[in-house]
Amino acid sequence: MGTTRQQVVLETLAARQRAAELVKQLEQAQVECNGLLRGDQRQDLMKQVTGKSSIEAAMASAKRMVEMLDRALVEAQKVTEEERVVEPVVQVVGRIGVGGMGARVVGGAGGR
Repeated sequence: MGTTRQQVVLETLAARQRAAELVKQLEQAQVECNGLLRGDQRQDLMKQVTGKSSIEAAMASAKRMVEMLDRALVEAQKVTEEERVVEPVVQVVGRIGVGGMGARVVGGAGGR
């Protein structure tokens, strides 16, 4: 895996971790808010109007972000696995060469 790709994967992992932590924090905030509303015998006005509290909307958004980052990480893993298969083939073709004119590499990590 190239240095740039490694950096992107690491940044994606960090973003996913932050998003997952945000979901946990929002869940805790929702419990706290619901308790305060019950204690004051009030209702969430946003939920009355839209059917969803603002915290529920934020949690749904953060959960979608975690899912999107999970998909991105799976795709990055697939690309890495494909490169592991393609690179040995490219190396063999490069050693064989074509009629003394040098190696011609088609595809592989060098062509990206």
